[in-house]
Amino acid sequence: AERAAGAGQRFSLGDLLIAALTASGSWTLPQKKMMATAARVHGMRAAMAVLLVVVVAVTIAAVRESIAERQSRLRAEGLVDQLLVADVAELPALATAGAEWADLIRPRLMAVASDPSRPESERMRATYALADEPGKWTTRLIGFASTAELPALRVIRHRISQLGTSLNEELWAAIRTTSGDARTQL
Repeated sequence: AERAAGAGQRFSLGDLLIAALTASGSWTLPQKKMMATAARVHGMRAAMAVLLVVVVAVTIAAVRESIAERQSRLRAEGLVDQLLVADVAELPALATAGAEWADLIRPRLMAVASDPSRPESERMRATYALADEPGKWTTRLIGFASTAELPALRVIRHRISQLGTSLNEELWAAIRTTSGDARTQL
């Protein structure tokens, strides 16, 4: 034990056992120095091990969070892709499913709904999904109703009816501003 107190000596787990199983009052001065040094070394090793475990745990948690976020984005993008080509009868179910991913899908839906170069059917479907409360998107959805085919008109009518009577004035205004067959359709 006295040799281990010298510079450059390695300390083993046995040093800790000696410290635990012997009375420190009976140690000589070199033994006390050696045991204090061994305690520091093992303390540092233990602290480094704990730090390593914490770093690994935090890294694993961050990677899992990143993977989960990526999966959510991919599911949301898939939902938007599906919504843009879906049969109009499927729109209510897809719009309801999209509510869970609203913060992820709304920006893309807004871009599609506002892009005049996109096909009207895609713009109508994106607008349908966005028209979940009275406002700009509901007004645009009402505009699509004047030119929609009967299956799409039924779905649009159902979506608008869910928003209550707050849209009555807007609906009457749309009827007043349209003419001919579109007016009859509304």
